[in-house]
Amino acid sequence: MILAPPFTFRLDDGFTPVSLGNLACELTVEDLDRRLAVSALPGGAPLASWLLARLERLSGGLGLAPDGEDEVEDGLWILDFVVEEAGQPVAKVQLQAGAIGAGLLGVVRAPDDAARLVDALVAALTAAPDEVAACRTRVVCPRTGAAAVYGFDGIRFLS
Repeated sequence: MILAPPFTFRLDDGFTPVSLGNLACELTVEDLDRRLAVSALPGGAPLASWLLARLERLSGGLGLAPDGEDEVEDGLWILDFVVEEAGQPVAKVQLQAGAIGAGLLGVVRAPDDAARLVDALVAALTAAPDEVAACRTRVVCPRTGAAAVYGFDGIRFLS
C-alpha cells in the first residue's frame, strides 16, 4: 500500500474487477518521467530503478521475487494498483517504467480525479527522493530477448 494523500494505492494482480461508475474515463500519462523531474534524481539514478526502489520504500515492500523474471514488451517493469479515496475505489492504474521512460495508464472514476491522482502520486514520490529501499527485478523483452535489471542493491541503482 502506498499513501499519496488523499489517495491510497493498493497493489493488485491486475485482475481485480473495480466498478467506477458511468463517468469513468481513460488515464494516460506517458510523460511521468518529466513530471518526476528526472534530472533531480539522487546520484543520477536511472529513472526506472529509482522509481522501483522508491515505491519499494513507500509500500514497505512490493513483494518482488529477487530472482524472478518477467517477460514484458520493451523490457518494462509493470505494477498494477487499485486506487482508493476515503475507502472507495476511484481508479485502476498500471505504472510502467523502463529505459524508454515511465508512464501511468488506466481508468479513473471521473475526469477531475485524473489530475489530482497524478499530482498526489508525484508529490508522494518526490517528497523524499533519497529514501529508497533495496529491491530487484529482471525483465526480458520477448521480441528481442534483451534483458534489463531494475532496482537498488543498497549501494547503487541497477540499470
